[in-house]
Amino acid sequence: MATIAARKTYNPCVNFIALSIDYNTSNIGTANMVQVGTLPAGCVLLNSVVSIVTVFNAATTNVLIVGTAADDDAYVASGDVDPGTLGGTLVPRSAGVYIAADTPVYVKFTETGTAASTGTAKVVVTFIPFVA
Repeated sequence: MATIAARKTYNPCVNFIALSIDYNTSNIGTANMVQVGTLPAGCVLLNSVVSIVTVFNAATTNVLIVGTAADDDAYVASGDVDPGTLGGTLVPRSAGVYIAADTPVYVKFTETGTAASTGTAKVVVTFIPFVA
């Protein structure tokens, strides 16, 4: 698995990392395998946004979480987003969190019951970089 380097502009503007995932993205059900991007050291998080553009249709449960290797649902926890419903959800769970070191961010989708045959989501984590 390739690691995505932290990106940081030196302009006073909101930055983001983002990834589009599908129900069958390789390794999507395994923690710390599908990387959204890397948050740069010294940034402050604003929020996360998950947009379900095609519903995830596993028979019993569809769970999408976003977080770090240390806390896999730090930014989007189970219940914050309903992958079975179209639309976007703003998740302020991480607002104001200071990132001290470059931090990879991962997304994970798990399901129970009959496996999903559809599902696409856009995952975005926004942050403000600070220049020393």
